[in-house]
Amino acid sequence: MSENNSQEPRRSLTVQKLEMSGPIPPPQILQQYNSIVPDAAERIIRMAEKQSEHRIKLEANVINSGVIKSYIGMFLATCIALYGLYIAKEIAINGNPWAAGIIAALDLGGLISVAVYNAIGQQRERDSRKETSSSAPGSQS
Repeated sequence: MSENNSQEPRRSLTVQKLEMSGPIPPPQILQQYNSIVPDAAERIIRMAEKQSEHRIKLEANVINSGVIKSYIGMFLATCIALYGLYIAKEIAINGNPWAAGIIAALDLGGLISVAVYNAIGQQRERDSRKETSSSAPGSQS
C-alpha cells in the first residue's frame, strides 16, 4: 500500500495571493468560476446584490428606529417638563414661591443640560467621523 503512494508523481499547487475590495471578484475570476460551474458568475453577482439589499434594509431599520426613539424621548421629556412646571405653579399658588422657583429652575435646567450634553455628543461624533474618513486610505484631505 505504501509502495503505490511512493510511485505516484507529486503535484505542486501554486497559490497566488489576490487582494480584492468589495463583494464581487474580478472578471477573470468570475470567468474561471463559469468554466467550472455554469452560470456561477451570475449567481455570485446575484448573491452580492441580495447582500447589498439586505444591508440597506438593515441600515434603514436602524435609522428609523433611532428616529422613533428620538421622538418618543422628546415627547416624554416634554411631558415631564410640563408636569414639573405644573407642580411648580401649584406650589406657588399654595403660598411657597421660593420652592416653586427652585423646582421650575431645576426642571428647566435639567432640560437645558440634557440638550447641551446631546449637542456636545453629536459634535464629538461628527468630529470623529471626519477624522476617520480623512485618515482612511485613498481619501483626499
